[in-house]
Amino acid sequence: MPWIAGGAVVAALLAAVAWRHYMTARPRYALAEVAVAVHHHDGTKLAYYTDAAAFAEQVVDETADWLVAQRGLDEMAAAWDLHDDGTHAARVHAAKAALARSLGRALSAALMTGLPDTASAGQWVVDEFAEQPPVADVLAGDHLDLRAVGPAAVEDGVARVPVALRDRELIVDVTLTLALRHDGARWRIVAAEGIPHALATLDNAQMERIAIANRPREDSLAALLSVGAPTVQRVAHGRSHTVLRLQVPLWNRSPRPITSVTMGLSTRASDDEHAAELSVEHVIAAGGHSTETWDFDETATRGSRVAALLTHPERLTIRPRSVVTDNEGQADTLRLVRRYGELKGQGAGNG
Repeated sequence: MPWIAGGAVVAALLAAVAWRHYMTARPRYALAEVAVAVHHHDGTKLAYYTDAAAFAEQVVDETADWLVAQRGLDEMAAAWDLHDDGTHAARVHAAKAALARSLGRALSAALMTGLPDTASAGQWVVDEFAEQPPVADVLAGDHLDLRAVGPAAVEDGVARVPVALRDRELIVDVTLTLALRHDGARWRIVAAEGIPHALATLDNAQMERIAIANRPREDSLAALLSVGAPTVQRVAHGRSHTVLRLQVPLWNRSPRPITSVTMGLSTRASDDEHAAELSVEHVIAAGGHSTETWDFDETATRGSRVAALLTHPERLTIRPRSVVTDNEGQADTLRLVRRYGELKGQGAGNG
């Protein structure tokens, strides 16, 4: 009997060890331990289950690439206070490195400050990423709420866990997928998949809000300024120099002089976000007419967005973006909203 009892104890211990090994090797256990580590500021445990450097670098890399593609390098470099005059690739690389360092410092500092007792560890991590560039450059002050964490699906040594998030202000849902890989006997979070699609979803929702906000502004601009059909001509200067001459007729419909106009040049199929900007910097008298002319060197602009637009004049559209009128010596400006951040700054994010 003692031998049987001893064997039963050994078998129970082995079963307990095997069960613990089975549980700790599951990706859901790793996620739970990450939440516990964040909640209790256990940096050792957090490092054990999360490759924080790889995760932050990947999030920054994909978000920065998306922003540069959508808004242009110069605008994002200004937003991130970068002063690198090198090549395009060098400036993008510098942006990513700076943002990754900034995000890493912010997360480390937050871990040391403590969490409120009622805080959710998962929501806290989402908030930390959402408040730091480059993610903050997309959200423009919006809040991402953690809605749900789905079950893990394991395939070819990679566990993928869907995480549902909601933009509180836009009321739109996006899903990211946490990727975990085996590192020895444990799972570690290494990446968030689906970032470009999530960003595009948020961007589309923002564009809808901007379009709604701009409708009354467009009507007001049309009451101030009429824009005629554009024409494009090739004009030769000597034997080898040719310019593409764009002419646009304008009519001042307001009872006051117009002192400045900006317009977006695009095609019917493209959005105003990617339009080329044209400006008029002279006075158009009240009730007056002016034909504006822009010359673009055909050789210098070859391959550019402007050249692509001007080669199909039948598709061109021109939309006023802003009009400045002279109101007895005071400048009155009426302009369209260009960025979601502008809309939020005007307190119209929910309108």
